[in-house]
Amino acid sequence: MSDVILDIEDLRTYIPTPDGIVRAVNGVSLSVRHGRTLGILGESGCGKTMTGLSIMRITPDPGRIVDGKILYAPKGGGAPVDIAKLEREGKEMAHIRRREISMIFQEPMTAFSPVYTIGNQITEAIMLYDPNTDKKAARARCLELLRDVGLPEAHQLIDQYPFELSGGMRQRAMIAMALACDPRLLIADEPTTAIDVTIQAQIIELLKSLQQKFGMAIIIITHNLGVIAEMADDVAVMYLGKVVESGTIDDILENPKHPYTQALMRSIPGTAPRHSELAVIPGTVPRADRILPGCDFQPRCSQCLEHCDKKKPGTSPVSDGHAVRCFLYSDVEEYDPTPEEVMSRG
Repeated sequence: MSDVILDIEDLRTYIPTPDGIVRAVNGVSLSVRHGRTLGILGESGCGKTMTGLSIMRITPDPGRIVDGKILYAPKGGGAPVDIAKLEREGKEMAHIRRREISMIFQEPMTAFSPVYTIGNQITEAIMLYDPNTDKKAARARCLELLRDVGLPEAHQLIDQYPFELSGGMRQRAMIAMALACDPRLLIADEPTTAIDVTIQAQIIELLKSLQQKFGMAIIIITHNLGVIAEMADDVAVMYLGKVVESGTIDDILENPKHPYTQALMRSIPGTAPRHSELAVIPGTVPRADRILPGCDFQPRCSQCLEHCDKKKPGTSPVSDGHAVRCFLYSDVEEYDPTPEEVMSRG
């Protein structure tokens, strides 16, 4: 599709550890379309954040992309760029981070340097985006961005340090810094996790209004189905490094197919029958350095079939644009290569 600006194909990001290779992202394929919001949903440890870090090529060492493609359509047209093949610290990747794709991190206090003012750091980002901008013009642009994200008294906040701002104000300031490069794609990693419910709603509305104003696409990474329902146009549900279900927001909310997606829906307040207890998904996400012989979700699944513990399901369409990785809907199997097999391809 011509409006696809990011197309990820079979992405694999591995992290070597003393206990084995952690397959943090294990064959992820997804697409982001211009001006739309893709929600990536799942529990902690499912590979959501690592997918975002892989796109930005800032995975923590010794983690690295070992296979797959991240095809990005840059501003102004031209052939897509495979981000996965760029040098992590090279000029092309630096250009993409400074001018094309920005990321909002989960905890803004760790994203800002504590020894420089908010204005100093955002101004520096503006000048990196446009080296022809002088400091005075960059400061004026910084003030404009701080006002865009709804910060009161921006002319005072610009000279304050991160610790002098509340959590919600720091989150807004970080969004302002992410907008400094006029991104075509904004990745928001759990943007509402560390703030109270009232501020969460304000941040969601802010991101929606900024998307309309700047025309950017958004990837929102979260475990919160309520945030997904408020923001996303399209959804990818992840489990143990893989996308187990994908579709439009209506597909996922109104007609969830995968037992994991259904379990997530049942565990949300308001979805269970009145006066009944919330459903709990038994067990925990398995360790990503362990290779299970069958379906990754099988040990926690209440609908597993006889062969689910022996074979791995492939992804199959259930309707136009709605796909699921589950034997309940298709007999398609998937071969899951070992880390050694994948790494030997390079």
